[in-house]
Amino acid sequence: MLTTVLVIGYAGVLLAVGWGCGSSHVPRPDATVLDATADIPMPTDASASDESAASDTGADGAAPACGVGSPCTRHAECASLGPGAICLAETTEVLGGPGDRIEGHEPIERRLWIGGYCTRIAPIAEGGCDPDVPDSCCEAGGARCLSVDPDARGRRQSACVQSCTPREDDNDVCRDGYACEPIVRGCVAGCSTDEECRVHREDTDGDGYVTPPRPGRPSPDRLVYDPRSTARCDRRTWRCTHDPPPGASAGDACVRDADCEVGGICLREPPWRDGYCTRVGCDAPGVRCAPGGHCQSRFVGVAVCLGDCVVADHPDPFAPHRTCRPGYRCVWDGMGGTDDSRNGGCVPGEFNDVREPNVGARCDTSAECYSPFGAGICLKQWGDVETAGTCTVIDCAAPGVPADVCGPGAACVEVDAESRLSICLALCDRADQCADGMACAALPVRGGRACVPFCRFDGECRSTERCEIGMGGDSGHCVPAGPMP
Repeated sequence: MLTTVLVIGYAGVLLAVGWGCGSSHVPRPDATVLDATADIPMPTDASASDESAASDTGADGAAPACGVGSPCTRHAECASLGPGAICLAETTEVLGGPGDRIEGHEPIERRLWIGGYCTRIAPIAEGGCDPDVPDSCCEAGGARCLSVDPDARGRRQSACVQSCTPREDDNDVCRDGYACEPIVRGCVAGCSTDEECRVHREDTDGDGYVTPPRPGRPSPDRLVYDPRSTARCDRRTWRCTHDPPPGASAGDACVRDADCEVGGICLREPPWRDGYCTRVGCDAPGVRCAPGGHCQSRFVGVAVCLGDCVVADHPDPFAPHRTCRPGYRCVWDGMGGTDDSRNGGCVPGEFNDVREPNVGARCDTSAECYSPFGAGICLKQWGDVETAGTCTVIDCAAPGVPADVCGPGAACVEVDAESRLSICLALCDRADQCADGMACAALPVRGGRACVPFCRFDGECRSTERCEIGMGGDSGHCVPAGPMP
């Protein structure tokens, strides 16, 4: 069905989990479009950990019946978990080591995986747990399956973590030294020192963002220790906490986590220009956004606090939003209408000089696309399929957005009923009216035809093309007609 094929990810907005970012080893949002993922470090030899350093074995929590999250020192102790069972050995990580030093401060050591942590990490095709199947880590329950980085052969992998419920004042069932992470709702290695909570990466090059180091590529932005910070490792939750400045709220500009509300973090990587305060897991019991914040999961994948705002709050679609900071737009929460004082949250937007509608045009970047209300993007991924970029406008049917926002020759089409997501599509009668490689497909709900990057039969392609569908698939791509392979 068209509505299932067109479910898309918005590259500038959706959040994902990164493992070990910032000043603790707790996953936090990034700007990548993925499902919640985690880069779990793979130990080379679990038995090689320094057990003498483990003064706290983290034995206070209760591991699930199947043993995920149990303490360990050797892989053999975790073997009952099944394929890919390993022991994440307790280790010491150095923050501010060679090549990424902390300005004006000695390196800081922090302990990770205290007492060891039994888990499974394996390719899904070779017996790894399946993130889409409940209780696939163990039939007894009590563990969650997460997607993780592909292996060296590019195969999709998964890992198991002990399940937990995020709380304000403790780490639920997790052992000491482990935090109940709000996004994955699993027990992961938490902070271990106050000092690590007082380190942040500054915008050294002044480009408005913070760039983390990558393999073989050092960061242009240095680590800095703030001696005046009150940030500390909360030994109840094993997460970094701080005393917030008065009036701190989601959507505020920020340099460090301590600039944000209690439990808040500062997003600094692109596209979060000049920093953006948020709080993750605001749908958990007892967790609330500070006044001025809006708990929203639509468009961001997980429940986070966003600066609250009004969709299309200015009659000029190219003027800055009145209720968001410059460079940010208001994305609808999927519930509020035009009569609500606040019906969305502020997220990065695309504000450029393109004033003529060009929905359906080929593009390399969103800067080439017509972007009323900051909602234009160069769409390069449709569901799980990567395609050549085409210009569109996201959430064209949100309350307050003019009915003609897509421009002449285009229509606003709902592409996912559950999230009520809509995008602008170029209308067509035949494929040669669409950009190269696009098909002209029938719209199942509103009628008519529109340009899309997939086909279901030859008649949706140009006369010189055919629809090539892979084995077992229900849609494919228009390719030059010729002898069948």
